[in-house]
Amino acid sequence: TNLKGQKGKRVVLLANLRKPKNHIQFLKAFYQSSAISKGWSLHFVGKDYQDEYSQEIKHFIDSKKIDQNVFLYGSCIDIQNILKQSDIGVLCSTHEGFPVTLLEYGYSKLSVLSTNVGFCNTIIENEKKGLTFSPENTKEIKEKLNRILEDENLRFQFSQNLHDEVINNYTASAVINSYLTFLKKNIKIEK
Repeated sequence: TNLKGQKGKRVVLLANLRKPKNHIQFLKAFYQSSAISKGWSLHFVGKDYQDEYSQEIKHFIDSKKIDQNVFLYGSCIDIQNILKQSDIGVLCSTHEGFPVTLLEYGYSKLSVLSTNVGFCNTIIENEKKGLTFSPENTKEIKEKLNRILEDENLRFQFSQNLHDEVINNYTASAVINSYLTFLKKNIKIEK
């Protein structure tokens, strides 16, 4: 998959086009932000169910004439390739369990804007590893997006902090080491 838009100015949202993933709210904030005037593009990667929700997203893109800034790719299997071409990762869900997408963003060294629901705050420490927002507050999302778009140093710091968090706590070797330490402390082996 080759992402459209200008290199170094790509925002990606990995999520199937389903209502709880809240694409439309982020799309509205993106449209209202300074992103388009500064050459940024938005990339939705995830299954399109061709339903009312996906039609709402497409209608918004068409009605605002932003089809040269917002792109839909459908389901893709080359996620790491896509993330290598991206700069900012977004998770905007109104409901979220354990956000594996945030780990993928962190592993790929993306700066992150994330909803503050579910376990998202566990991974994204606001102002340290990314920026968090209330998923229903378009104004807040727009303000946080503008802030991260305008400050390259902030993006770099967030991406490095989140990458370190993922490597130290969520990779296979980190989890195995943590599990072995737990076993050593809690299980006594009788001889």
